[in-house]
Amino acid sequence: MKYVKILQNWVGLQVHGLKTRIKRMRTQDVEKMMVGSIKEILKDRNYFYYSTIGPEYCHLTDQGKDAILEIMNLLGSRLVVAIEKEDIERSKKLVLDELKGK
Repeated sequence: MKYVKILQNWVGLQVHGLKTRIKRMRTQDVEKMMVGSIKEILKDRNYFYYSTIGPEYCHLTDQGKDAILEIMNLLGSRLVVAIEKEDIERSKKLVLDELKGK
């Protein structure tokens, strides 16, 4: 769970200390965090068992399953906020463009 703790600390720092960065976080940023976190989990043998024999022998360990769920819970809410924010910005732009006659 060390990756999850590092990610929690990083996100916690953003929430408490760098609120302006959170407000500017785009879906791309959150998606990169999710993919990066999953990659790190897959590299660790405590979280993911990889076999060169074939993909049918590769699997997440119980710790790995817990870590993935925790990351999704942690970053899922960030992703939804970013999506909603981008939708609002896109809607405002459409309305303004319509009013301008573009």
